[in-house]
Amino acid sequence: MGKIFAVRENTLAILEKRYIKSKHYIFINELVDDDLYDQRLYNSVVNLSKKMDVGILPVVLHCNSEELVKRVQSEERYQENKITDSDFAMKKTKGRRLFVPEGSLESDNSNLSAEEVAKKIVESMKGWKKLVETSVNNLTKRTRG
Repeated sequence: MGKIFAVRENTLAILEKRYIKSKHYIFINELVDDDLYDQRLYNSVVNLSKKMDVGILPVVLHCNSEELVKRVQSEERYQENKITDSDFAMKKTKGRRLFVPEGSLESDNSNLSAEEVAKKIVESMKGWKKLVETSVNNLTKRTRG
């Protein structure tokens, strides 16, 4: 994981130096509570947002186990060389607490399409305020599965 973190840190450093002033940047990652790597990763994004003077809207998507199995086994994931072993996915997520920063938009997407989730996120961004104060020190604990 150290090499992956170094690549991500370098990517964030490049973005900081060469970013285009934009309303939105999207970072996607599964973050688990009490995982030092995930905390470091999240804090890196928070620190970058402060340097770039952009806000953060953490979005946490929940999915029930049955739907997760269907999604993991989808043909689309196979074509994108993503994990398609549902047993592995279930073992990886069982009982793990999600990393949920204060002020996060949380949504159960078990019965929603990607388009419906995106619309929900866009709606939530209307009237949204900056959350650059967010850090790993003010988290809400949730359990997946």
